[in-house]
Amino acid sequence: MIQPQAVDADTVLVALGDGVGIARLEVARDGDAWTIEEAWSSKRMRPSFNDFVVHEKHVYGFDQSILTCIELGTGERAWRRGRYGFGQLVLLEDVDALLVGAESGDLALVSTDPTEQRELGRIELLDGKTWNHPIVVEDRVFTRNGETAVCVELPSVVQ
Repeated sequence: MIQPQAVDADTVLVALGDGVGIARLEVARDGDAWTIEEAWSSKRMRPSFNDFVVHEKHVYGFDQSILTCIELGTGERAWRRGRYGFGQLVLLEDVDALLVGAESGDLALVSTDPTEQRELGRIELLDGKTWNHPIVVEDRVFTRNGETAVCVELPSVVQ
């Protein structure tokens, strides 16, 4: 299950199914009645089981196994590049970057630049298939696969 993302009080992004696409829904309440209208749906980002994040009018996530950025307002693709397998990502909003846990076990730092995909750094952490989300707690990143867990201290520039 991919977590829906509340963009604001009236807007929600939802996955349409495993590898199908995403949709932007506008939600309103009038008394006891709710209305839901689809603003757009897109096959330009097709998450499988990996979540996506919203940052400054763009959505970052996976189109299957390729990192992708789409425009929040239209659902149009800004870029699609960066092969991380069926990885996971976490937004580091304070530094305008994504922490991407690759399926290979690598951990990559990727810019949230909507004009191009730019990998800022990468380290090899784990061997074997790694599908778990990296977890950030203060100045530490925790990640694991089915056999090993790792904790890494983030450099002060990334905190």
